[in-house]
Amino acid sequence: MAIKRKYSTTEQQAAEWISILDSGDISPEEFETFLQWRDQSPQHKCEFERMQDAWNRVSAYEVPVPASLRPKQNRHRSFRQWLQQALRPFLQPTGWVAVATAASLLLAVVLIPPGEVPDTPSGPAQVSTAVETKPQVYVADRAQVLKIRLQDNSILHLKPLSEVKVSYTNSVRKIELQRGEAFFDVARDLRRPFRVYANDGLVEALGTQFAVALDGMDLSGTHDLSVKLVEGVIKVSRLDAQQDFQRLMTRPGHHLLISTDQSDGDATTWATTDIYESSPDAGISWTRGRLIFRGTQLQLALDEINRHSSHTLVLKDRELNDIPIYASFDAGDWRAALKAIEASLDIRSESAGDDRTFLYARLSTKAK
Repeated sequence: MAIKRKYSTTEQQAAEWISILDSGDISPEEFETFLQWRDQSPQHKCEFERMQDAWNRVSAYEVPVPASLRPKQNRHRSFRQWLQQALRPFLQPTGWVAVATAASLLLAVVLIPPGEVPDTPSGPAQVSTAVETKPQVYVADRAQVLKIRLQDNSILHLKPLSEVKVSYTNSVRKIELQRGEAFFDVARDLRRPFRVYANDGLVEALGTQFAVALDGMDLSGTHDLSVKLVEGVIKVSRLDAQQDFQRLMTRPGHHLLISTDQSDGDATTWATTDIYESSPDAGISWTRGRLIFRGTQLQLALDEINRHSSHTLVLKDRELNDIPIYASFDAGDWRAALKAIEASLDIRSESAGDDRTFLYARLSTKAK
């Protein structure tokens, strides 16, 4: 006599979320709801990860398919293919009844203990296409912008003087921003979170576009970390469990600046500033080979210009540091940058040789 198992509410909810995520049809609002449910308690997170691990484990094996579903030309199919085919009518966006049906089958799958999934006559176990790869480090030198297509077809843009480490496994896509700034155009892979680690922060995404920068690289003044949302939904959180911080970003153009403060003894607190830009992609114009400054402080603008060029523009009068600049030109074209600065500001330039140009206030008497 078969023993009926009673599922806990948390287990049932986790199965439902796995079914929704694996269906490939989820809106940003649903993803936001999922993140809120997952992070509501350690039990939710633990149960979801346990079920996800089981689902990944089972999908790597070949198992017999019921005769009613077995095509004549192929006597055995992977469990994942069979289950997706069987659930396809239920995984359309037709309501929670369909999701519950899929979740019930998923709960049955999860009951298979580790190491007890049998091999079939079709041959050895087939590994999932999402295989673990060796970590890769990408470094962009000065005057160099890298555009890299990652294993999952996500696109990584790396700003000059930036570095990232990329690690992909069966369960997670992990990016570590070591320095500089990176822009991500994330491919949807609903069972593998896309996570970017920078300083003490974590950015988690689902099929979206966003940029992460360290140490004031994005022209926004003094800060330790900045996150810009261009499209989709992302969640920003803090890795320090003693200093809880979570922020969901859903509005394109939302720019979150984070600065650290250690004035309270050894504890480090986060001070945040929210900026909402009318043009969400203005801050990532460098990925298209353009530099756009809209009221940027002159010294910060020069830092950015120099980053994209092998020539160095040096501001010699400190009183000019905070003058705002409004200009647009091709990244790497330092001559066009210099011409725009001289035309819009009361500044003169002098060649210093050795690939350097000094900038002075026009009435300055300072020598080179």
